[in-house]
Amino acid sequence: MAMPAWAVVLIVIAAVLCVDLVVLAVLGARMRSSLSKGPAAVGNRAFWDRFAPMYALAMGKTDPAYDEVASQLADIITPEMDVLEVACGTGQFTGRLTGQANSWVACDFSAPMIDEARESGLPDDVRLMVADATDLPFDDASFDVVLIGNALHVMEDADAALAQARRVLVDGGLLLAPTFVHEPRHRAGALELVARYLGMRTYHAWDSTSLEDFVSSHGFMVEQCEVVDAVPLPMCLIVARRSERVTDPLAAEALEGPAVAEDPGDEVITGDAE
Repeated sequence: MAMPAWAVVLIVIAAVLCVDLVVLAVLGARMRSSLSKGPAAVGNRAFWDRFAPMYALAMGKTDPAYDEVASQLADIITPEMDVLEVACGTGQFTGRLTGQANSWVACDFSAPMIDEARESGLPDDVRLMVADATDLPFDDASFDVVLIGNALHVMEDADAALAQARRVLVDGGLLLAPTFVHEPRHRAGALELVARYLGMRTYHAWDSTSLEDFVSSHGFMVEQCEVVDAVPLPMCLIVARRSERVTDPLAAEALEGPAVAEDPGDEVITGDAE
């Protein structure tokens, strides 16, 4: 006797849920084991350092969205371009795109993430390094493209990150910023809830419109804003070009640099004042 269609559907749903539960159990066990090895550092960096060994496993269900976004980025990145990838993680976009450019530098503020990326089989011509998105160790106008993949929302100082991206881009250079967003009717999934429980901090819960506005106010002209279905959150692909106009006061302050003074009694002036 043939099994009813509804029963087949229920079995498939149950199987998917079981797989998710197994993945979450593995992640939780590994995270607890990592945390038990010593005191955690303070801040979001501590979470990513501890989470690095299991990051690729946790992001496995997002692979179809990464594939789709990467295929679009591959049409944008050309062989003569020099690319800087910021917050590269363990290489989710790096491995999919490195062959498209003249040169590729991939950095992350988490040393364990970079260690995992090195072990993932990336091409030898990819330059991997530890560097903070808010304090990039590169000269002005060094790159044709800056890629920030699914990271802006978990950056405490996203203003400084975009200011740095703009600084190292050539005139008319491209910012590629696929970012997880909170679209209307979105509900947090199990993986997102577990990540929060384990210590991940999300500093910006943008939807696609507010993300586009944020990028535009930081000296970029948005040319594409497209939402792609993904897990645990929808992914918004932002493609923007470096422009001269900066409308956000925090972004302008980040571009000007910190205030400095010669002596305690001197008048404080901005870093670029004459």
